[in-house]
Amino acid sequence: MIPMEAEALAAHRLAGYLTGTHSGAHTLRSCRRVTRRAVVEQFQLLGPFRKHTAETLALGGTCWEPGDDDERELHASLVECLKTAPVIDLVLFGSLARGTTTGYSDVDAILVVADDVPTDGQRLARLRPRILAAQRAVLAYQPMQHHGFLVVTPRLLLEGAAVLGLPVETLTETRSLLGGAIEVGLDGPGSAASAFARFDSLRRTLQEMSSWPAHTWWLHRAVAMFELAPALYLEACGQPCPKHASFDIARRDFPDAWPAYDVLEEVRRMWIRQSSGLVRCGATLTRNPWTTVAALRRIPIRPPHRITELLSDAPPDDLKRVVSLMAARVGKNDRELAHA
Repeated sequence: MIPMEAEALAAHRLAGYLTGTHSGAHTLRSCRRVTRRAVVEQFQLLGPFRKHTAETLALGGTCWEPGDDDERELHASLVECLKTAPVIDLVLFGSLARGTTTGYSDVDAILVVADDVPTDGQRLARLRPRILAAQRAVLAYQPMQHHGFLVVTPRLLLEGAAVLGLPVETLTETRSLLGGAIEVGLDGPGSAASAFARFDSLRRTLQEMSSWPAHTWWLHRAVAMFELAPALYLEACGQPCPKHASFDIARRDFPDAWPAYDVLEEVRRMWIRQSSGLVRCGATLTRNPWTTVAALRRIPIRPPHRITELLSDAPPDDLKRVVSLMAARVGKNDRELAHA
């Protein structure tokens, strides 16, 4: 477990309360694990505002333009849910912002709410149903979604990008739902120890995987974790970059072992997004849409046959071998720095 600074913990709890879950409900009971009181108390503990550096990066500023009918439906639903005074804007990054979505793509977004909202329990309570409705729209668009919005305030963003838990490079291409521009403080890269801890935590999780999951939701999540490994590896090596660029850069370090990772790029291109009536109906009926996701993972739903065929050319053992090579390279770099 990587220890969080007070600001990062505040953002984490705010996201957990407003979205129903910060990282996808792993059990039905976990969907309500963050309380309104915990959010208010955490924000009350924050010290006086301190902007780490004078340098900032503008997020958003350009309206997100949907590329197809599914994206237009998502856009309309999000505007309806989030065009309310406590919400400053929704900043999209990743493939939606770049206009390079496939059926595999999920929704990567940062919800920015007014600074005075997290310390006002009543305003939090009134805002939560709107944010949960926005999460329902996301799940209607991508039933394989496995995380909610990141949620911050302008003050938290100016404290530094580390509050998001993302490399700044991830945020160089963003679009906003309502067209606003929001500043994030550039506090430089995270510590080498934190970067290594993030990579090593993912590596240990992946090493436990002996075969591809038979359930389509868990398979989507497993592929996503393997996809993230190159970006975390490069960050741990002091070369942070956006995830979409990480494959081409990491390939140079492991050219002989990389064919297994090439298969994952084909999986992303071939995955067909299929709207799920079960998810739509369940999310509409429940107060927290992530309870439907938790239930969905208990129902046998087989992955698309074409995807399982592709992944037979890249068994987890082949991919874990590449991740092990990454870990050895990271360890070597750490030892060289220690002796420098």
